Amino acid sequence: MDTSGISSCYYNHYLRYAEEEGIELDEKLLAPGFEAGESQVPFSQLLRLIDLLRHRRSGALGLEVGASIAVSSHGSLGAAISHSRDLDQCLSLVAEYHRTRTQIVDIRFEKDDELARIRLTPKTSWGDSEVSIYDSFYMVMFNILRFAIGKKAEQCVLEYPYPAPEWHDVYLEHIPARHVFDQPVAQLTFPASFLEIPCIGSDPAYVRVATEQLQSQMSRLHQDQSMSLKIRDLVKSTKNFKLSLEEAANTLAISKSTLIRKLHQEGETFKSLVEEMKKDYATYMLKKTPYKIDVVSMQLGYDEVANFNRAFKRWFNCTPGRFRKGQPSL
Repeated sequence: MDTSGISSCYYNHYLRYAEEEGIELDEKLLAPGFEAGESQVPFSQLLRLIDLLRHRRSGALGLEVGASIAVSSHGSLGAAISHSRDLDQCLSLVAEYHRTRTQIVDIRFEKDDELARIRLTPKTSWGDSEVSIYDSFYMVMFNILRFAIGKKAEQCVLEYPYPAPEWHDVYLEHIPARHVFDQPVAQLTFPASFLEIPCIGSDPAYVRVATEQLQSQMSRLHQDQSMSLKIRDLVKSTKNFKLSLEEAANTLAISKSTLIRKLHQEGETFKSLVEEMKKDYATYMLKKTPYKIDVVSMQLGYDEVANFNRAFKRWFNCTPGRFRKGQPSL
């Protein structure tokens, strides 16, 4: 059962787009009664709306709608990031609190000595609307970068996990940066030195107030979110993906049988969730970082590389080395 949602504010941007383009909508899609702020719209309803718009309008729908979503549209999160100390704090806040606005994507912020990365990973199926939804997220993230560091945002590189669509020539009109398609992961990268650029609206007191509001929203969200999402959050908080079923149940203050039953109701198992996250992280580490395979193995919680190799062959039908080189399966 998919319990993911998205802020009604974002949904309303699609409704306004439909109105401005003269596209008539079914009354059920108009979603009467949604309030501004942190109210959530079921993701399934957003998918129906996007699907209708895609068949009535240009392929660049995601870029066009995303361009209208200003930083102020992000509620308490927008208030926090617009008053951040620098880009580093800004993106850290996005990564930590983006789920107060949407639960359909995981936004990860990573950095090393040379590059900083904003990585996007769907947390539920986006179906045939995948490209449109990705495009809107890329546009939103670029708007945040441009708000924080100005024209330097144009030096970032956007990597798309799909081939260039028919409207690829429109991307530069909306996002004046480098675009690279058909990549293994969805991410935006830029020089790590940009993280030290101060935000022009920096106000520590404002950030503290907004962060308190975000923490309260996260607490409410955690109470209402699905069990599978809670497990994902727990796994992310551990070192090297080492979380047992017993530890998860104890942390959530429920019995193992209750945890298993709730996951089963959502069509998931504890083991499959952890393995899915390991597969995702292994893919990123092997394709996008220079780390040796034994280091990747250790970060995934394997005591021996041989155990990692066996698990990897089960996932991808090839060894980590062949996968990194882009060689075919065994």
